[in-house]
Amino acid sequence: SSQLSYAAVLRRSFRRLVYLTTLGVFCQHFFQKKLIFGGFADTIVLFQKTGEKTPFLKTIGKREDSMFFKQQPIFLGPMAGNGDAAFRRICKECGAFVTVTEMVSAKATYYKDKKTAFLARISDAERPCVLQLFGSDETCMSYAVQALEEAYHPDGFDINMGCPAPKIFNNGEGSALLDDLHKAQRIVRAVRDSTRLPVSVKLRLGIENGHFVADEAARRFEAAGADYLCVHGRYREQYYSGKADRQAIARVKKAARIPVIANG
Repeated sequence: SSQLSYAAVLRRSFRRLVYLTTLGVFCQHFFQKKLIFGGFADTIVLFQKTGEKTPFLKTIGKREDSMFFKQQPIFLGPMAGNGDAAFRRICKECGAFVTVTEMVSAKATYYKDKKTAFLARISDAERPCVLQLFGSDETCMSYAVQALEEAYHPDGFDINMGCPAPKIFNNGEGSALLDDLHKAQRIVRAVRDSTRLPVSVKLRLGIENGHFVADEAARRFEAAGADYLCVHGRYREQYYSGKADRQAIARVKKAARIPVIANG
């Protein structure tokens, strides 16, 4: 029965792959601007502001072209309720360079909720895999990063500041943090200070249509220590309707010196 259950999960995940619309593509090609992202030999590295090379994510394997940003890497866009372990493995096999977990609650981790283990578990077949966290409390976020890194060994952490769902937004989490960039910046700093792994932020253009704050958010998050950003080219009010505004994502890239992933 366990085999049948696993097969059912795989079939469900494969169907999701058909309408997957949240694969993020590094905007180096899209914006025709060289990012400060590169590699040497078979190791992916991020060029810090100091010029120092530090391991980024994990070794993906030797490539004929050693410059990683020329590979136009595809990141799996995180989506709660869809991006489970089976789905991530399928996407990895289909060409995703980096996968991302479903969002994990920092508060639930702090209070040792049992569901966290199911969402945060990562297999080698999914790597490099970034673990996405959501929360609005700096203490909970810091604790969650340390606890989850020790327990599940992710290859990086992503902070969710893009979820538009009412139950998340009305709790001051997800995209609601874009309404308080001071607090959002403190959260990024708290996560940055809690791990040596790469830290990213997933954000939207803003909350209300036309009220663009993503450029200011990008500058703040970079200053707080984020290694790269993932920008969903919609406002919170749009949810998933319409088309992602690629020109707006380009504006975010102009405001930030760190890599930006285009999403949506």
